[in-house]
Amino acid sequence: MTTPNNPNEIAREVFRTLVARRISPTPENYQQVYHEIAGLPDKAEPFPERQLKSLLAGLPRVNPEQLRLARELDTAIQQQHWESFRNRLTEFVHHLSNAQQIPWQDLIGELVHVWSLHHAGLAQNKKKESLEIALRAGGNQEALYNRLTGILKQWGQHRITTEHAEEHHAADRHNNHHDHPPQDEVS
Repeated sequence: MTTPNNPNEIAREVFRTLVARRISPTPENYQQVYHEIAGLPDKAEPFPERQLKSLLAGLPRVNPEQLRLARELDTAIQQQHWESFRNRLTEFVHHLSNAQQIPWQDLIGELVHVWSLHHAGLAQNKKKESLEIALRAGGNQEALYNRLTGILKQWGQHRITTEHAEEHHAADRHNNHHDHPPQDEVS
């Protein structure tokens, strides 16, 4: 078969080829087969701007990190710079996977343990309140981990061991006993 020279002949051959190969006649498929039949070098793939904008529109924008990512990806799309888009998205995903490696099990175990201990000047309702504030504050996982770790340190400053607390209470009872001697019973 000879290679068609006329653009009209090439177009007819493109449609025959699309039908013979059972390929959908999309503009991208038409362009690819046209270049193949005409013997033209493959053009670089067009920048997938529409698809990337669609992807960008679906990303959450809840915290500053997500807002920064969306802004940087939008800039890469506007500049049609695939490498910048790919690198920034890859960097963000790596950061997420590192954040998921936070030792939550250890932290939660320590929180449960310390929660049950007696802390001088720190009532259970204050502990509960500080935890609720930390959990409501939002932010990313690292920030939450840091807040909860800070709470543990704060509680550690108020900590009295169970043994020390018993000694403390015994001393208080003993001191109260000497400060207020028992009254004689009136007969």
